[in-house]
Amino acid sequence: MKHSFVKIIFGAIAIFLSVSIRAQDIIVTTDAKKIEAKITEVSKSEIKYKEFDYQDGPTFTLGVEEINSIIYANGKVALYNQDKAKKENQETAQEAEEDEELKAWIEESDKLSEAKSKALQGQIAQDETGQNVIVDFGIEPMSNPLMYRFPNLSSGATEFRWDFGDGTFSFAKDAAIYCYDRAGTYTVTLTASVGDRQYIQRKTLEVGGSSQQEQTSLITPEAQELLQESVQGLSQSIKNLVAVKNSYALDVKNTTKHPYRINLDGHILGVVNPYKTERFIVSVEIYGRLQAVQTSGYVFSPTIKEFKIPRQQKQTACTVVIK
Repeated sequence: MKHSFVKIIFGAIAIFLSVSIRAQDIIVTTDAKKIEAKITEVSKSEIKYKEFDYQDGPTFTLGVEEINSIIYANGKVALYNQDKAKKENQETAQEAEEDEELKAWIEESDKLSEAKSKALQGQIAQDETGQNVIVDFGIEPMSNPLMYRFPNLSSGATEFRWDFGDGTFSFAKDAAIYCYDRAGTYTVTLTASVGDRQYIQRKTLEVGGSSQQEQTSLITPEAQELLQESVQGLSQSIKNLVAVKNSYALDVKNTTKHPYRINLDGHILGVVNPYKTERFIVSVEIYGRLQAVQTSGYVFSPTIKEFKIPRQQKQTACTVVIK
């Protein structure tokens, strides 16, 4: 009986010691580190603790800003910096969303670059629906050695932008007609748009490459003399008319202090500077609404002046005055 009582006493002591051994505090830091400890002091700004396995050792201190939570030995839980943790989680989620958006943008950019590459040199590309898109155009010289017609041979696109290689652009859909100011080598670029995608075709053009004899064969001696006077900057009146076959002279006089860009029937002819007169050699096929768009000196929106250009006959002249 005595031995049984002693066994019960020692068993109770063992259970007590076992519970005491497991009765540690758990500190969880903001970087998710877990510390098994015996907390000795808690204040508003910090806690002090000893390592649970070495309670005779030094006392450590943690600021409350470093603590996420404390699980005490009695099961109670104290939470710290929950607003900060929530904000960090939100920022992490936002960064992940931005990373996904950036990844999607890069993939779309790569697809667009591949489509542009395929479109060069007249190759066939496909839009996002799988429809074939062909971008191509022809080059047809006209009677004026500086004027060309560019028939649009593309298919699968509805919006087009022409770059004639000298800083002039057009948005003609079927065919573009353009007259260069001078001879030279130009790169003509046609950009076709399908939604947000663009497909490009480029071709090199030698303007005015024929001999002087071939060029002047289209002009009478009288017209050649007038052409030379025009180049020398003399009077822009009818006596200086450039009589090029199938073309007419359009004189635009700017009497304002602002430069104007001149558009005729969807074709950009050029820019007329303040207090200057410019002569444009225009194909008789181009006439109708002329727009003079102010290119500088405005605050809210540019001034646009419109004129009606009737159908012209070859070897005639037309004058417009911007006031």
